[in-house]
Amino acid sequence: MKNKSKANAIVISFFIAFGILVLVALAVSSATPFCPWPGPENLYLKVQDVSQNNSYFNVSLLIVNQGPSLEKLDKIQMHGTSALTYINGTEIIDPSHISYNFESNDKLQVNLMTPVANYTPNATVGITVYTPQAMYYIETNLP
Repeated sequence: MKNKSKANAIVISFFIAFGILVLVALAVSSATPFCPWPGPENLYLKVQDVSQNNSYFNVSLLIVNQGPSLEKLDKIQMHGTSALTYINGTEIIDPSHISYNFESNDKLQVNLMTPVANYTPNATVGITVYTPQAMYYIETNLP
């Protein structure tokens, strides 16, 4: 009889532990998800011009830091193909690893040049600008 009560106690302890584990899992799964990019949008993006020059499309993009503090650009990506990237007239060798800081109210002129052969006429292209806090996306149509 003594062994039976020990076995019952072990089984009951197992079910209690399992129940606690299930409750913890439910609590974690129903928690509000963490958003790594909270707050208002600090960057303003505007496509100023889209043109075709010889065998390249040139997308002229204005980026304005509307936030109250320093922003850091990490990456600029033109979707669909790679693009030659210029910031304020300076070529960026690797636009997937930019480390460009700019103050509040600073403006950046970004030019993205890509071969005409990579797109069809009137194609819509997306451009994403990445900072440590957010991703900013804009679309434009090619000529």
